[in-house]
Amino acid sequence: MSTSSMVTTACDTFKYTRCYCPQCSLAVRIVDKMHKQRFRAPQIIKAMGYPVKHSIAANDRLRYVLNSPNIGLDGSYIDAYYDAKGFVITLCELLDIEPSYYNQQINTIVSAKL
Repeated sequence: MSTSSMVTTACDTFKYTRCYCPQCSLAVRIVDKMHKQRFRAPQIIKAMGYPVKHSIAANDRLRYVLNSPNIGLDGSYIDAYYDAKGFVITLCELLDIEPSYYNQQINTIVSAKL
């Protein structure tokens, strides 16, 4: 068993989700789903419809959203493909997170900003 697989097994983490430090319950659920489904960021970005030439920026956005206390809903990180809310909703749909759950979480985060 290689060192990296021992570390992954010992920490019970998927090595591609270790770089995320979710700070809200919706981000925790997203990272958990990524972990369980063995989704890597490039796979998610591709499934969300980003072209290859924008994959680095899209990966950066995914990392920002998952590490942000307000899951990127402050509108500080947008691109030509998704606004802040659209990015989170598409990500949740892709990972089969229940719409009732993510809509409630999004509404809570947005109302807390006001």
